Amino acid sequence: VTVVIHLQDVNEFSPQFRTEFLNATVSENVGGPILSTVAVDSDGSTEYSRVTYRLVENDTHIELLPNGSVVIKSPFDAETDSSPYSFQVTAFDSGGLSGTANVTIYINDVNDHRPVFETDYYDVMYGVNCSHVVTVQAIDGDRDVPYNSIVGYHVLGDVPFHVDEQGRIFSNHIFTVDSHSQHTFQFHVVAVDGGERTSDAVLVRVTIPSSRDSVPVVNRALLAVSIREDTTPGSTFHHLLTSNGDMRVHDVTYRLTDSSSEFILHGNGSLELAIPVNFEEQSGYSVSVVAVADNFTSCDRIHVAVTDVNEAPGFSSNIYEKEVNEGTVLQAEFSLTDEDNPQSGNGTVIPYIESTMFFVANYNSSTRTGMIVSFQKLDCEVQQHYSLQIFARDSGQPQLWTRSPARLVVTVRDQNEFYPEFSRNNYSVTLSENSLSSLLRLNSTDRDGGPVFGRVVSYSISSAFSVPFNVTSDGHVYSTRPLDFETDRREYNFSVVAFDGGRLESKTPAQISVVLTNVNDNRPRPLRDILDHVVVEWDRFVSHDPIVTLEAVDDDLDDVVYYYLKEPTGYGMFPFSLPDPSIGAVVQTSSLGRPGSMYNFSVVVQDRERTVDAFDTLAFEWPVSVMVVDTNDPPYFSSEVIVGSLRFQAAVQSENRKILSIQAEFFCFR
Repeated sequence: VTVVIHLQDVNEFSPQFRTEFLNATVSENVGGPILSTVAVDSDGSTEYSRVTYRLVENDTHIELLPNGSVVIKSPFDAETDSSPYSFQVTAFDSGGLSGTANVTIYINDVNDHRPVFETDYYDVMYGVNCSHVVTVQAIDGDRDVPYNSIVGYHVLGDVPFHVDEQGRIFSNHIFTVDSHSQHTFQFHVVAVDGGERTSDAVLVRVTIPSSRDSVPVVNRALLAVSIREDTTPGSTFHHLLTSNGDMRVHDVTYRLTDSSSEFILHGNGSLELAIPVNFEEQSGYSVSVVAVADNFTSCDRIHVAVTDVNEAPGFSSNIYEKEVNEGTVLQAEFSLTDEDNPQSGNGTVIPYIESTMFFVANYNSSTRTGMIVSFQKLDCEVQQHYSLQIFARDSGQPQLWTRSPARLVVTVRDQNEFYPEFSRNNYSVTLSENSLSSLLRLNSTDRDGGPVFGRVVSYSISSAFSVPFNVTSDGHVYSTRPLDFETDRREYNFSVVAFDGGRLESKTPAQISVVLTNVNDNRPRPLRDILDHVVVEWDRFVSHDPIVTLEAVDDDLDDVVYYYLKEPTGYGMFPFSLPDPSIGAVVQTSSLGRPGSMYNFSVVVQDRERTVDAFDTLAFEWPVSVMVVDTNDPPYFSSEVIVGSLRFQAAVQSENRKILSIQAEFFCFR
């Protein structure tokens, strides 16, 4: 059996453009295809892999062909259409899946507009004595530079006029008004843009007035005027009049043709100061003025001379600051200012200073600069800061002083010329063992005057061997660990050096002696097991031989151990004692009780005699336990013998009192 399986495609992939963003550049006024949009569908069957294209929105300029080509159906205009110009293209497969691409078109401007003058013609009356006749103006409708820029104007024909790049037409010479009748010049002017396109010619007609015309001419005597340099802005300082006697004042108006920021010429001929003038900066001005009456004009120039006024001198700075190393002579520069000209009598300035330590030197009257110099070298330790006042006056009339003196602030920089010094060269202190504390505070100074070199900033211990001490930056000497009188050294000798801020150390160190004092800090301790169990025969003779000897030591130096028996209660006559406190020997002083008796007591072991009232006595109790026993000893004779008679006594030492054996010897004792 043959089984045939047919695999049916499913629409699982959407069309994909090779790039999501497409760009193109076109010139305005141009149509036709500009780019091709291509999308691919990865489905395996033609049913779902076939792709169609369309614009997301209808467009007046763009047409999209079935194969994805983008065509300009209506050309762009750079002056009216926005650039960049954007739209979207969508690709669809037959299953309804889609993909989108963004298209951006950049529109280039072309020089498709000619310059156009703002008016069809210019008809002007020539102004007497005026070189500037009229200004023509053209514009260009193109969008981009240089096509929209007017780069020049040209006068057509052989006429006594010329035009500059701004469109200002000037006469080649000044025409005189001596004819009894007017005469006219006519010529054409063209404008050229940055793309070298030329405008249509515009007509310019210039009429030269005759001697019979009422041309206003400014009185020549009023064209030269002076003004003080201290004149307040807003003040009217001059009036213009025409020389035509038959013209009424109100028939003439005046204006400035130059862009002057210093002066304002009102229509009635009054000249006003707009901003302050300064003789030292500019001693004179020349401005063009136009007088207008009816349709006639005349041009002339007003010459304004600025007169000098004596002004008070000043300093270039209110405060001068100077730092100088001690041990050197001060040389501090200063500079004066005076609005008056140095060549004039008003501009001569003389500085001076009131001081017995400083004087003015090397003053240059031309540059108005000088120096403040000290008579001698400055010392920071004597004085670190100076504040001086500098005055100045000029030689003008009237003589003027500086409105306020300048201040010179001098700071003398300290030099590290002095070593730190201790207030004492030797220190002796005692230190109890086991203590951890500050021993002493060192005091040292530095004779330098500055805050760096004149301050002791640190200390250091100097010793041939290691010492258990340290010193803080402010001079506190302290022990770094508790010291033990029994194991450590009894005396320490070392030196300490001091350092200032410039790391200059004291020439003479401080010698320090620390003596360690003993403290009763060790309790007596036994040399063997502290619990003593002693067995004693019940019939033991009283003897000074110890039943037990206690041995203890005290680790404190030179300390002696003392033993005191602490006699218990409840025993009646207690049969033990400790006769010598310096020896721990316990002896029997009376008969013992029956066998089986127990004596429990303790011995106080301490490091001070009881006769000494010492608050620091250290002690411990040594318990002692004594058991009375009976052992089966052989009989023996006592040593008791009476001379001259024979008597013996058998000492029996057994529980049943039976005589086990007797050995007797006879002795005679005195």
